[in-house]
Amino acid sequence: MRCGVQAKDAARLRWLADARRPAPSCFAGKLVGFDIQAKNDLGEDRSPPLDWPADWKRLLRLPDVRAVVFARTNVVKRCVSKAHVDVFYATCRTRKAVSADHRACLAAHRAAIDAPVAVDGADLARLAHNEGREWVDLMEKAGAAGGRPPLLVFYEALLRDPHRELKRFFAALGMGDRAVSAASGSLKITGDDLRTSVANFSGVEAALGAADPCFLGQLRDAESRVFDTICLAGGTSAFSKHGDASPTAYGY
Repeated sequence: MRCGVQAKDAARLRWLADARRPAPSCFAGKLVGFDIQAKNDLGEDRSPPLDWPADWKRLLRLPDVRAVVFARTNVVKRCVSKAHVDVFYATCRTRKAVSADHRACLAAHRAAIDAPVAVDGADLARLAHNEGREWVDLMEKAGAAGGRPPLLVFYEALLRDPHRELKRFFAALGMGDRAVSAASGSLKITGDDLRTSVANFSGVEAALGAADPCFLGQLRDAESRVFDTICLAGGTSAFSKHGDASPTAYGY
């Protein structure tokens, strides 16, 4: 087996999950990551997608393996950002501004891409409830497969103080207090204040408040706050209930 695991190579991940085989020596002393997001199609190599109770359970319970969930706690902003990303994709045929060509396209069409979008408040509440349920399902499946709650890393915390969040992440993995160089190759598409991103903000605020007041803090946030509460249809849950890291415990 070649050293290195492709995020969507199910056959190679199954190979690693076989406890009868020793871990490749090229992994020694290295932090190796691969994507377990449930939405991703892990069968691009024509092998069946990985199964949570079987494949991921074997893999996540190997020595020195830990499930990590990269959580975006403001699902309202995430849903609105998808609308802006759709405009970006229609213009530049990509959903992330990573390459030089994509960055140039974003710069050339920034005014059109940044233009406020009209949002249906009731539909936003439905989509945000679905996003919350997906986070809970992902953390529960990762926790059940790994035998312990997954370690959480927060998207908003990386926006606020990337060095602090990454140092917390490495410390939780037992890697000590090490110097961290934090940088992103991707440009953010949607601004932090939805008042400038949503054309009908007041109407959305009223509709969202009527559908589920739990979302109003997320809608009004302009500082990339990390939210512990997960707003669900018919109730709430919390990231700290399902994962190993509480936003409030770390001062977010």
